[in-house]
Amino acid sequence: MASEDLKLYVEGADAETAAQVAEEMAGIMAEELGYRPEPVSSTPMKDPATRTADPVAVAALILAIPGSLLAAVDLVDRVKKTEKIEKLTEWARKKKKTHRNIRFRLVTAKGTVIQFDMASGAEIEEAAAEARKIGER
Repeated sequence: MASEDLKLYVEGADAETAAQVAEEMAGIMAEELGYRPEPVSSTPMKDPATRTADPVAVAALILAIPGSLLAAVDLVDRVKKTEKIEKLTEWARKKKKTHRNIRFRLVTAKGTVIQFDMASGAEIEEAAAEARKIGER
């Protein structure tokens, strides 16, 4: 299911290759994360400031989670998703080496731009979770 809630931009000197890689990556994200971003463009974008996760805030959130079974299951689920995202990030890095001048970016419904191949798993999962919530409304 493609959506306007999460957009995937892939840029490269060869527009056809960039578009093909964008479709391939969107399919992998749909399979691994349960949400397919919309491959939007293969033309270069301006370099907006990328959002970074605050490690202290993330640590505080984890410590605030009650020790219940539900929280433990959620944490295990996140770890599995993070592992899948790390695989996707590594895949993006390999594609970037194989196809010169390719860049991957996710753009959320709020307009936040995340440079995929340099983002943390938590940033990508947060964007996908936000898109899933918007899609459920």
